[in-house]
Amino acid sequence: MSIASKDSFWIEFENTLTDKVLNLSASHENYQSLLRELETLTRLTVEDDFRLSIPNEVLKLLLKIMQKSIHISLSVECARILRNSCGKNWQTFPQTWNQLLEECMQLLKSFLSKESPVEEVVLSNIILQCIGNLLNLWPSLSGTIWDNLQSELCNLISHRDEKISLYSSCVMYGLLRNSAAMREEILGKKWKDLVSGLIMSSHKGVLYSQFSIKLYLCDQNLLEKMYEKQELGSRLLLLHQISEFAPECEVDVRNWQFFSRLFQERSSIILRTCESSTMDLEAMEVTGLVEILAKSSSNDVCHRELCPDEDLLVITIDLLRSIHCLGQSGSNYFTAINDHFGSVEPHPALNFKCNLVRLLGNLCFKNPTAQDRVRELEAIAPLLECCNLDARNPFIQQWSILAIRNVCEKNTANQEIIGSMSQRGVVQPTVLEDLGMVVEATDSGISLRSAGLNQNP
Repeated sequence: MSIASKDSFWIEFENTLTDKVLNLSASHENYQSLLRELETLTRLTVEDDFRLSIPNEVLKLLLKIMQKSIHISLSVECARILRNSCGKNWQTFPQTWNQLLEECMQLLKSFLSKESPVEEVVLSNIILQCIGNLLNLWPSLSGTIWDNLQSELCNLISHRDEKISLYSSCVMYGLLRNSAAMREEILGKKWKDLVSGLIMSSHKGVLYSQFSIKLYLCDQNLLEKMYEKQELGSRLLLLHQISEFAPECEVDVRNWQFFSRLFQERSSIILRTCESSTMDLEAMEVTGLVEILAKSSSNDVCHRELCPDEDLLVITIDLLRSIHCLGQSGSNYFTAINDHFGSVEPHPALNFKCNLVRLLGNLCFKNPTAQDRVRELEAIAPLLECCNLDARNPFIQQWSILAIRNVCEKNTANQEIIGSMSQRGVVQPTVLEDLGMVVEATDSGISLRSAGLNQNP
């Protein structure tokens, strides 16, 4: 459409809209005719030319319609037009746009103050989309939006309607992305529930809440502050999310130091769960920390950061030896279950030993100092014994084999220790025993026979 044609269109549209808005105040039945005009404009504003050229007078008419609140469907259509327009011509008509934004935020507050019908839920979704678009295009609006909606965002993010939760988390992400000061501000005591809601929303898989959490992973100071301000339940959810993000997500190296320090301080807590079936939340925190370190230490940046930390290496080795020893001392929650189909009840230490082995293997990768410490602290034998099946630690066999490979790579002393070990027998897997089969060692290697058959002389 040419400029002249577009100008002509807007003049005609403005006149039509003005006439219908005037009639609307006298006759409630005329809103359907106005609604059709607004729907036409909604379709047009998906194109950039119309977004940029929408006149100030038309914007003022949209504001007037929303303020009159004659019918919810009219407000919904006005909000759709504003959402589509994305504030592309904000700088041309800042005063009108500011009034529109203010009206939208008031409608949003009104929505939360009552039990809203479906139409108002739809309106609120569109308003949140509109605010998200404005934040994306005009970051300078962050302060205004935060000042107006800061008290409502916690309830919006935690709202039972999935779309309300999604679009409000988009607004929250836009605010946090645009302002480092705001990222720090919400970590204050006043906004503890808001951050807790953001963590819960991220845990539920709300994409923009996950983006928000990732912003903190990239910051050298704020993640630690966020973690320490939260209750233990929220900490566990946060650890789970970070574990899901690792190792691909970008993380400031000083945050790896924080996780390592936290793990070292609290690692012994896991040992108190040896005989207890209680879901100890503090022990679960240690399990979450070692899982993050195990996953992330395969990342080159994290690996370089953690490898020089000898205290982390020694604690990992000592903890692996302690858990292995306790597991062999009797039947407890650290005892291996050599059965793929064995019943495994929930416990804080599930998969803990596997992640210890994985972390140890990563720390030893191309690290002669760490390889030597494994030998000096007599951890090679326990590591070899972890190669057996354990239903409490899925994939521990695979991670143990990789760890042994890393411990022995270009390390003759470690290779000689393993080479000097003698075979004492063959482990009989429970699953094969249940099938009536026996594993036995012969001169030619390992063989499998039926338990009912005598061995050949």
